[in-house]
Amino acid sequence: MQKIKLFTVHLVLICGATFSFVPPAYSIIFDNVQDADFMDLVMLARADGSDNIVLRNSKINFNLGYASPIPVTLQGYVVFVMPDMPAPGDYLMLSNVSNDSCCVAVYTGFSQMFDANFWWNEKDMMLSVSRITDYERILGNDVGRFINFLKNSGANPELISQLDGAMSMEQLTRIMDNSVSLRPAKLMNPVKLLMRLEDVPRAKDGAFGAADIIFGDDLVLYSASAGIGLTSGGLSFGASVRAGKFSNFGIEEYSGTFYGLDIHGGFDTDYFYAATVLGAYRADLSAGPLHDGNSGATYNPSGMAFHGAVEIGAKAFKRDGFQVAPIIRAAKFYARVLHDSDSENTAGAGARIGYMKTDMGIESSYGVYGIMEKDGGQFGVRTDIKSPRDGLSLHLEAAVLDSDFGRFYKLGAGVRLDF
Repeated sequence: MQKIKLFTVHLVLICGATFSFVPPAYSIIFDNVQDADFMDLVMLARADGSDNIVLRNSKINFNLGYASPIPVTLQGYVVFVMPDMPAPGDYLMLSNVSNDSCCVAVYTGFSQMFDANFWWNEKDMMLSVSRITDYERILGNDVGRFINFLKNSGANPELISQLDGAMSMEQLTRIMDNSVSLRPAKLMNPVKLLMRLEDVPRAKDGAFGAADIIFGDDLVLYSASAGIGLTSGGLSFGASVRAGKFSNFGIEEYSGTFYGLDIHGGFDTDYFYAATVLGAYRADLSAGPLHDGNSGATYNPSGMAFHGAVEIGAKAFKRDGFQVAPIIRAAKFYARVLHDSDSENTAGAGARIGYMKTDMGIESSYGVYGIMEKDGGQFGVRTDIKSPRDGLSLHLEAAVLDSDFGRFYKLGAGVRLDF
């Protein structure tokens, strides 16, 4: 009777479990135990000299690597709760285990993506973990059904390989968010990249034309632009049109042509300047199959993009042709393709440094700029050569952007005719 009382005290400490005691060889029975740690139960059984542990209709916290020095019997419905799911494969859970008409289950924080099943190899309880590749089952929505379509059709094997290799919902979501097949608005990323690498222009009296190439991380983009600018006092106004094409050769190949209109405005004094640009672009895309917003596929859609940016600079130093201007810049980009939309806000601070000289009636200027932004930064150089006699000027520029996009390079050239 004293032994029974001692057991009763112990079992109150582990969430109200009940027990049975059969001398001289006896088992300690944990019945309806909830959220107790397996090793705590083992230590209790060892302390009381039990010859066997019986888990009955209980929910037990468990980690791979736990071991019991005495036999374990499972009865009823036993749930093992594991904080982390191991990689797919077969694992030894426990040795010297008896299964007395028991149904065993496992729950973890990653059970949405994995199947976990127990089986017995004689007296060893084994755990088999397998990655679920039925994405309708994982996601429970139209996106999951579309991914299953891609898998069954073999249309995008590299994307499917990445998805199947994800070992957490966080990894899976990140891959899905970066996929143009699942997020069609990402097809406008090349246009967004062009806007990121484009200077906020300060309009001048005259007409201009320019051509650019951007390349890096499996992307090539070509564009050409032409525009006009007017000034009145310290105010400036302008408009330009741009067209181009791009190709992406990554795991999801796609291409497109685009065209659009930008409106420029600004204000310039001896001490500071402000410049702004607003634009709208359309792209005709060659891509697919793409998620159509339901569970079907579509091909070769069109997309729209809108952007705006403002840059403010303070002319902090100006002497002997040198000028230094600290700057701040903020930009907004929005794109929509089919049912999907994508937006980005960027802001950064940096500086522009320039030098100008005149030699034999030819004006030459050289400039560099650098901006640190929230996801990286960009750096660029530019040179302009102008003949004041006929108002004609040429420029060359180069820039690099390092951001969440990746690393990209820009080369450009242009011509201006001043009024």
